Amino acid sequence: DFCTTRSAATTVVDAVYEVTGNCEINGDLHITDGGRLFVNYTKSPGNILNVLGNIKLQGDGILYLKGGVLQIPQDYSMHRTIDLEGDSILVIIEGELKTNSQPDTANKYMLLKAYNNSRMLVFNSNLDRKTSWLLANFFDQSQLVAVQSESVPTEVYIKDSSNIRI
Repeated sequence: DFCTTRSAATTVVDAVYEVTGNCEINGDLHITDGGRLFVNYTKSPGNILNVLGNIKLQGDGILYLKGGVLQIPQDYSMHRTIDLEGDSILVIIEGELKTNSQPDTANKYMLLKAYNNSRMLVFNSNLDRKTSWLLANFFDQSQLVAVQSESVPTEVYIKDSSNIRI
């Protein structure tokens, strides 16, 4: 199982893995060329992929979440980041993004930076703006496609020749 031994400072994904149960990564998550992390929570929508570190996708790496929650808890705003580089793809379908794991505290915003030809694809997903916030910066030829998604990302900043479709 992918999640049974993920307590290193950095977990590198350079092969194909599928996750169907709750998963906690105690450190940074780097998905590199050839790396695919498919998180399928359609049968258990309450499941959580909890990343206690930064997320970095490089080359043609893919992080795919269907259903459930992608949670990146922060101690303070901008404590952690999501970086998309190369031709990498971040996909969130029918999921929820949380940047704060403590529902009774003020929102903690997080920064996403997309470079090169990377893409963020979000479909039928949400983020609770009372506790979480995602500032997304798109550079170069990076792309955002968001369909029927509430506040994922919350704010979008377009630079260079990036392409945004909401």
